[in-house]
Amino acid sequence: PLNATKKGVDRFDSQNGVKPIRLTVGALNMTVQGGDYLRVHFDPRRFCVANSYDWLAQDGTMGSDNKPGVVVERNDKIGYMILNKPRGVPIHARVDNHLENVAARIGRMLWQERKEDVSLQGQSIKPKDNDNKRRRRGKTEKKQHAIYVATPQRLDQNTSGLVAVATKKCFAAYFAELLRKKTSAQLSQGGSSRSDDCKVHKAYRCLVCLSPGAESSMASEVKKLKDYGIMRHYLEPSIRAPKRFLADIPHDAESAAWAESLLTITRVGQVCTVVGNEPSETLSENLWGIHGRPQGCIAVCELEIELLTGRTHQIRGQLAAEGFPLVGDVQYGGAVAQPTEDLGKPEKRDGFLSLGDSEELCLQCCSLEFLEPHLAVDSTGESMVPSQRWKKFSLSGSSWTDFLDAYSCAELSSESVTSSLSDEEPLLTQRREESHDARRQRPTNYRKQSSSRLAQTSTLL
Repeated sequence: PLNATKKGVDRFDSQNGVKPIRLTVGALNMTVQGGDYLRVHFDPRRFCVANSYDWLAQDGTMGSDNKPGVVVERNDKIGYMILNKPRGVPIHARVDNHLENVAARIGRMLWQERKEDVSLQGQSIKPKDNDNKRRRRGKTEKKQHAIYVATPQRLDQNTSGLVAVATKKCFAAYFAELLRKKTSAQLSQGGSSRSDDCKVHKAYRCLVCLSPGAESSMASEVKKLKDYGIMRHYLEPSIRAPKRFLADIPHDAESAAWAESLLTITRVGQVCTVVGNEPSETLSENLWGIHGRPQGCIAVCELEIELLTGRTHQIRGQLAAEGFPLVGDVQYGGAVAQPTEDLGKPEKRDGFLSLGDSEELCLQCCSLEFLEPHLAVDSTGESMVPSQRWKKFSLSGSSWTDFLDAYSCAELSSESVTSSLSDEEPLLTQRREESHDARRQRPTNYRKQSSSRLAQTSTLL
């Protein structure tokens, strides 16, 4: 409603105490006034890719119905799963689609698995007769077989990679507390990522656009990326997207409402041009399609980033604020929205795909580390007790790795580089040397590995 909050307050922000009301037949006589906001879901958004995976099968293997698996590790005793989430799938339910998301798919498959286990044991989840004793027993059995799924860690719909999913309430609370304490510790200590107070670490791999201006070069842009220490911005308090990240809080704004956002760039990879020669044009088409590359972008560069605080769209927004939008990120300037006909996809919205559907975002959570707890059971129930056992998971490749490999393998002669990039030849020579060294260090069966290229380790400290 228009009068739900005071004037000047964002009524669409749930933090202001106002939540949307789902209208039912009972609201038939409800009075609507001018300025009220109504959302009608006559065409719910679909996330059909969620139905293309077996959410309980091991990552790198084929599960039921010949669908690829996504599970990196599963621990039913402590109550968590580590997934290699594909992009294009929301983590949690959307207001117009409650079924095609990570939590719902896992919950449904866990329920099916539990039903099969019960049927094999000759038991039933539901009571079979009207006897009071049997009815009470049936309720107990039903309670024992209840399914719990929560997502204390979040990834954007079009972000892929490692994500923790809780299958026990106590682990969900434990992991959420780890994330909260990490953010608090980073803000109080100014971004010391390996502080003793940080019991969880997340690293991301991404591909950014390089668009040198009139007074800069590609070499200076790369140097700028390498010289960053801790990147600091402030997030404007709003639920709208795209998010607004600023280096300084506006003087007329309430400073307490702006969330401090911290990240650090831990690795700057090779530079790959996307204009000027055949390998570059091929790479551009692989990443953006025919018309998706943003104007002014002449190269891309792979980064690895450690996220020190957890803000919505943080990596996307902070890098875009510095002039390095992520490849494929329509909302933040890393791609141009393409017509449906060019993409050959059925989801048509006024001739164009919606921003969320059209994004082929080059962002992946490539590393996840956390202190795995001990499970304690007493008269009050189950609880998590901290330990000194670190669990470490990493992905050695991403959806765009093959494109970069193909580009690196192509022979780039000096004649194939256009004059507009001639001043970048020393940088390109360095990139070629790094690429050749990296290929020599790879195992001979590198290209035969699964697309996820999972490297998982567990150490006891």
